[in-house]
Amino acid sequence: MIISEKPDKIRSPMDVVRILNAILAAEHETDRDREHVWAIGLNNAHKIKYIELVALGGLDRTCTTPRETFRLAIMRACKTIIVCHNHPSGNTMPSEEDKIYTKQLRAAGHILGISVLDHIIIAGEFNYYSYADYDAFEDDPVNLSKQISEYLTTTKKRKKPKEIDISIQKKVICDEISKGIKATEARLDKIVTSQKNMNMNKEMEKFGEEIKAVRAIIDDVKERRKNIERGIGSI
Repeated sequence: MIISEKPDKIRSPMDVVRILNAILAAEHETDRDREHVWAIGLNNAHKIKYIELVALGGLDRTCTTPRETFRLAIMRACKTIIVCHNHPSGNTMPSEEDKIYTKQLRAAGHILGISVLDHIIIAGEFNYYSYADYDAFEDDPVNLSKQISEYLTTTKKRKKPKEIDISIQKKVICDEISKGIKATEARLDKIVTSQKNMNMNKEMEKFGEEIKAVRAIIDDVKERRKNIERGIGSI
């Protein structure tokens, strides 16, 4: 499905991210959390000839092949395409499936004479991973260094992000939760103590249910923290 044919010039991965985030924001909220795969056909001046939604998948996966990705590029006689997909999870790191798909695209493009200039993974307004930006094409047999350098004229190549250590991430989150729990409990105890010292038992009776509700919320948060530590709950 063709999404747009507006001839915007692509000068950097951020241009692509900005355009596709705007397209994603215009969709119904139930579709925004699904994984999309887009193909962008470019002319020799890196102006957009079309933006096509190649595939729409589930929450964490979509199925497509180079055949669907290159179909419109062949029909429109494009020499270059950019492929992009979103990760609703918020993690921009390429999965193993992403890496295999990218290699297949580059190999197929080499045979067809259509260069895959970049493969971008987006996960938010400014959160993205660009294969070209991170030099992730270095080991690929297709040499597009000149085209990529022109494409990256307005951006500096970024260092490849380190893989996230989930255990460390969980510990940091649990520590922050613990601090929040302690601060909330201390505040609540202070309020209760001050009310008692001021002999405001009647006022305390009025807010008794609210205080119980707050303590129940604290207990629920504690349980969620334990589940995260055990690896049951999600971050």
